[in-house]
Amino acid sequence: MDQAETPPGKAPKEIRYIFKHFPFESEGKAFELSEMAAAAQEVSSVAFWFVHDFFFTAEGQNVAKLEKKLLQIRVEQLLRDKKVDVKAFQAALESGKGRQRVLDDMALGKNCGSQEPHESCQWRHHRGIHCG
Repeated sequence: MDQAETPPGKAPKEIRYIFKHFPFESEGKAFELSEMAAAAQEVSSVAFWFVHDFFFTAEGQNVAKLEKKLLQIRVEQLLRDKKVDVKAFQAALESGKGRQRVLDDMALGKNCGSQEPHESCQWRHHRGIHCG
């Protein structure tokens, strides 16, 4: 039976929320922001949400316009203020783990067969079809 046809009362008790990085550009500022958020995600989900939410604040939007090194310094300050392991964030960024996570997520989106993976993959996962 398709999940969309699941009878009332038989729906799953838990929902697993998975965040995938699909920057609008494969290079440039959008990619840099995704890379920093993904590096924070390598540290912890809490660190990721601090960075993610910060980028959507008025201050975060202004900071996002800075060159990459200055942006990194501000993100590190934010993480330090939140008592997150800044050295682990730096290691994830410098080792390329954040970058690779974004690239892997973008590849997953392409495997979903859509130019708009954020829409396509959400629907396919919801319907029980796994991309990639």
